[in-house]
Amino acid sequence: GQDFILLWLKNKEMQLPMLFLVMLSVNVFIAICNNPMNYFRNTLGHFESDRNYMIAAAIVNVVITLLLVSPLGVAGVMIGTVAGHLLIFMGRTVVVYKHYVKKSPVEYYLRFLIRTALMIVTALATLFAVSSVGSGLIGLLIKGIASVLASTLVFCIYSLNLPTV
Repeated sequence: GQDFILLWLKNKEMQLPMLFLVMLSVNVFIAICNNPMNYFRNTLGHFESDRNYMIAAAIVNVVITLLLVSPLGVAGVMIGTVAGHLLIFMGRTVVVYKHYVKKSPVEYYLRFLIRTALMIVTALATLFAVSSVGSGLIGLLIKGIASVLASTLVFCIYSLNLPTV
C-alpha cells in the first residue's frame, strides 16, 4: 500500500494507482542505469549521434501516452514516459559503444536485463516479506528500512560477483 500518503494526508483518495507507482519506479531505475551512458556521451560530445533516438523516443512517448491515457489514466502517461526513456537508453548505449567502446552493446543490454530481473525479484520479495507489517508510523519505518536494506544487500552482493564492462 501507500502507507506514507495515508499517514500524511489521511485520505485514500489521494493515493496514486499502483501501476503508476510501479512505472515511476521503473522510470527511475532506467534513468539511473542510463547515467553512465549520459556521462560518456556528454564527455565524447557526440550529441548529434543520438538525435534520431531522441526524436523516436518522443514519438513513441506521445503515441503510447495517447493510446493508454484513456483506459489507464495517469498510469498510461507514465508507461509512455518509460517507453520513451527506454528507447533513449538503448540508443544512447549504441552511440557510446560505437564511438567509445568500439564493440557491440549486446553484453551491456544483457547486463541491464539481469539487473532489471534482479530489481523485480528484490522488489517482489521485499513486498512479500513486509506484507504482514501493519500500517502507521512504525509500520512505515519497518517497511522503509526493510526495503533499503534488502535492495542494498542484493545489489552489493551482485556487484561483487560481476566483472565490469
